[in-house]
Amino acid sequence: MKTKHLYYIIALMAFALFGLLILQYNWIKQSMQVQNEQFNFAVQKALSQSFKKLNQYDQADRKRAHFSLDLIEEVIEPVEKTASFHPEKSELERIFENLHDFRICSEIHLRTLYHPDGSQSLAIIQNDNQLSLQSVMERATDHLNFSMQEYYSPKKIQKALTSSLKESGIDTDWQFCLRTPNQILAHSNNSAPKDTWQKTPYKRSHYQNEFTPPVELLLHFPKKKAYLRSNSFAMLSSSLLFNSIIMLVFVYTIHVIFRQKQLSEMKTDFINNMTHELKTPISTIRLASEMLTDSSIQHNSSSMKRYVGMIRDENNRLQDHVEKVLTYARLEKGNVKFNKEPISLHHLLEEVIQNASLKVNKLNGSMDVFLNAQENQVYGDSLHLKNVFSNLLDNAIKYRKEIPKIKIRSKNVGNEIIVSVTDEGIGMNKEALQRIFEKFYRVPTGNVHNVKGFGLGLSYVKQVVDAHEGQIKAESKLHVGTTIHCHLPIIKIES
Repeated sequence: MKTKHLYYIIALMAFALFGLLILQYNWIKQSMQVQNEQFNFAVQKALSQSFKKLNQYDQADRKRAHFSLDLIEEVIEPVEKTASFHPEKSELERIFENLHDFRICSEIHLRTLYHPDGSQSLAIIQNDNQLSLQSVMERATDHLNFSMQEYYSPKKIQKALTSSLKESGIDTDWQFCLRTPNQILAHSNNSAPKDTWQKTPYKRSHYQNEFTPPVELLLHFPKKKAYLRSNSFAMLSSSLLFNSIIMLVFVYTIHVIFRQKQLSEMKTDFINNMTHELKTPISTIRLASEMLTDSSIQHNSSSMKRYVGMIRDENNRLQDHVEKVLTYARLEKGNVKFNKEPISLHHLLEEVIQNASLKVNKLNGSMDVFLNAQENQVYGDSLHLKNVFSNLLDNAIKYRKEIPKIKIRSKNVGNEIIVSVTDEGIGMNKEALQRIFEKFYRVPTGNVHNVKGFGLGLSYVKQVVDAHEGQIKAESKLHVGTTIHCHLPIIKIES
């Protein structure tokens, strides 16, 4: 897939994900608004129910109350039969009904008065005595003011509100305040500041009768936002979880796509390099074989030996390339069985160094060896460990500047032996340093084109070292050189 098409797909996926997130946000926002409206409706309903419950509590209290005639006589006072007030019948009857409703004037009744001029009026009569309406109203108001404190007691309001809010499905902390235009009648023990009551939207007015001023009941919910969020917690958390999963999968998918594209390019390079590496010995063998068919060569024994030697060397080289690829493939599948045994790592290194010194000397280079580890016995497969250090020395020679300068050191640290291979070659940057142990990866060499290989060497090295319960680490600086540290566990030899 072309990179351009890949970017188009990623852009479409990002656009779709962004649109989904916006829709989720709007949906959650609308859901919260609906919950807030439902909460407000439930509170207003609870306020209305609270006043009904207060009336029920008051009626129950009044049934238990007994008002005697002596109390009524103290409330009202007899006056002369000449009435000073002549209200309309409907108004007087309404006032009279309210007085009876409060059981203040239960022994009082209305009577029609006939005047000499033929006119008529209503009067309040007790025991054939007309009572002053003004006096009755003043005394009744004083009594009702006292009853008002009982009617709106904090205990009753608390009880009524608790019951009503519970019935409305509201279970969070709340505070109340009951006030008239002139005073506060009752409030919660932990009442909110005064400015809070001015802003609260939860209020309900109540008019009891003309003898008492209208009252207003206000509610405040200090933890309203937290309560609404807790009710939406399951929805919000699940939405956040699924969106996070989608985003992570999206990011991971992009990473995998680019990684697969990169691996595809690396495999293509690997196939090209492998083809080139295999083609060279095949071409050499073909040319040497053609030369052997020449009659003049057949009679020259020295030439025959030289061309036969070339065929043998190139055949060994070809076999070595094929064996490397097959061995790495077996390692990848986990089909390689290591023949581990106690071996001296210094002896193994000396053999590898001796073989590599031929190439170094041919290039007029130098190889300094410092095998300072006191304990170098390891439990491992000598064949694969030889290949490990041969690869490290081979890379140090291949990635040289002009002539190879290599140092091999060994030392003991704790229960490990650390073998370090240092070169003064071209080095590498941080990006390349992080990827040198990946399969098929080859360090870019700029204008240097004589570096051969498949990109399997260091990946093979890492797998072998890991199989020996060791570690492989690298340090490098561009244009300065590279150091590879190989850590292997040692076998303690008791004296």
